[in-house]
Amino acid sequence: MKKTDDLVKKVAFFEKLAVYGNRSTFLKALGQAAGLTPDQKQRLDSVMRDLAVFPGGQKVITQLQPFFDGTSTDTVQLHQLLLDASRLIPLTNAPQAHKALELANMFGPTAQAPAPTDETMMMPDDKIRALPTISQDQQEALSRVVTVRGIGLPLKIDGKLGKETRKALDAFKKYLTEKSTDKKSYTDQEALDMAVTVAGGSL
Repeated sequence: MKKTDDLVKKVAFFEKLAVYGNRSTFLKALGQAAGLTPDQKQRLDSVMRDLAVFPGGQKVITQLQPFFDGTSTDTVQLHQLLLDASRLIPLTNAPQAHKALELANMFGPTAQAPAPTDETMMMPDDKIRALPTISQDQQEALSRVVTVRGIGLPLKIDGKLGKETRKALDAFKKYLTEKSTDKKSYTDQEALDMAVTVAGGSL
């Protein structure tokens, strides 16, 4: 029986390692397996209070409660639930949606926007500077959001952070700041995360 239990534990261990993809995020998840830190618990409580006023929020609150109580420590599930929570919150409540996203990013594997590059290719009589990249999913989400909100035009989805995409991203960051109650300034990554959330939910 003991050998069977040990085998099950090893399978679960390697399964989680496969999900996280790299040793760093996996070890971080193991450290969180004992439960939430006081700060994380306080943040989760705040997110749950925010959700209470939105349609469908109570269902997610019920699913989040075991994590708050410490009876569940599956950080992969918690990460997904917090992403679901952020999608329930409309863009008019951007600070609350960002709060859920920020907490979600503390758990599980998160997609990071590719870092801008300064790659330069030398040509015989010319120099071509490569444009920074952006995931096409983020670019498409940004295009949808700025178009629907009337703050920009549809973008060409080419995976490049060119002039028009930069203009749309800056316009969306400005829009988020104006809509937030504390006039928060958003980074490119935060704005792109918000665009993906809004485009994937109700515009």
